[in-house]
Amino acid sequence: MQLRPVQLPKRAVDLYSGDRSFGRGRELQCRRCRWSGTMRRSKTAFCDFGERFDCDTVNRSEYSSVMGIPVAGIGIVGYGVLLALATAYRTRVETPLRLLVAAVAGLGFALYLTYVEAYVLETWCICV
Repeated sequence: MQLRPVQLPKRAVDLYSGDRSFGRGRELQCRRCRWSGTMRRSKTAFCDFGERFDCDTVNRSEYSSVMGIPVAGIGIVGYGVLLALATAYRTRVETPLRLLVAAVAGLGFALYLTYVEAYVLETWCICV
């Protein structure tokens, strides 16, 4: 059986691009907050809305990096992979499956981090 390239509708690509831009912006803000010297020296009030909603607590936790790589950096790379698959490689036969696998992997990682915020840290970061 021969597979043929799937052409994504322009509206679907535009909608996906908008969501990806929003997500990438969130990741860049988180990276800026995490890597700024201010955050390491003292508690910032950028996203402190009380005991249950505090980005500093989340960003300083042991769950804020994986093997020394900040999760914000992982997110930026993930969005870059999705961008590359959705644009540069969209005419290849295997791209829809790879795009699906990458998106599901990103969703799984995001759900894991949400679980950590809810049940392990019991603190939410809602700003980034």
